[in-house]
Amino acid sequence: MSHEISADDFIELPVVYYTQGQFTAFTYPGPITYATLVQCNSSRANNPLIVISIIQPDNVAFVPDEPFVVMEISSCNSWEPECIFAANYLYDDEDNLHAFSNVTIPYNESQSTLYFRFLAVISDISISLHTEYVNDSEIFVGRYETSVFNNVGPSVNPVLFNQMAKNDQSSSVMTLSSVYYYISFCQAAIKGDYTLTATVTGQPTTPLSGFDVAICSKNVVTIQNCQVYNGGLKGIYAIQSGASVVSAWLDSADIALSEGVFVNVFGYGGELDGYNDFILSIVETTD
Repeated sequence: MSHEISADDFIELPVVYYTQGQFTAFTYPGPITYATLVQCNSSRANNPLIVISIIQPDNVAFVPDEPFVVMEISSCNSWEPECIFAANYLYDDEDNLHAFSNVTIPYNESQSTLYFRFLAVISDISISLHTEYVNDSEIFVGRYETSVFNNVGPSVNPVLFNQMAKNDQSSSVMTLSSVYYYISFCQAAIKGDYTLTATVTGQPTTPLSGFDVAICSKNVVTIQNCQVYNGGLKGIYAIQSGASVVSAWLDSADIALSEGVFVNVFGYGGELDGYNDFILSIVETTD
């Protein structure tokens, strides 16, 4: 008897938002740098918290006597004081400014768009942003009541985010078996045509691991039909290779992102122990 695949048989991955490449935060009185994040409730896989990470390669640890960036987050594009609800900095009792690499806030469904602004301290600095939904983390929203910014008004030329999803730790699939994933990307966050690429990378601890992979659009394909041997049917792109690094992709003509996508990772190696260890990433790129 064949096994009926159900919702309990797939792993739902939350979307990760990231800025593609680095951008510059300028010191006062230079221009303020802005970023805008459009998010969807369905994309967080029911995780209740958002962790916003600032990556500044020239000062990873945010050492205070080296250049660093301060950031504020607003629920409205006008940047009125009542809209600002988080920052990555605070002042100590001696009025010294301290900035941090991470801000953790509760997800709020009414805040479908988050607005960010940045200023550099000491000298201009290159940064990037990484935002992910998590289940458990200590909330940190800084002290934004005394703002280091002195302006209001709409964001100018904001940096936008790309989307991806990934399993953070190595997973495993038995040979001739499948592991299924589901990801609901945020359609509202994408402008123009796009491509989703699912890449399975075998881990070096088991060099004989191999994989086939299928990525399927949920609006036209049931999870039962998201199979490698159905590759080429509408809404399904599949790669049969048995290799240790395998990619498959769908473009916007075949996807309704609001419905999400399935990814089927099929073990086709593991000659040593029957297990195939891998890392999965699904990346959205805009054409």
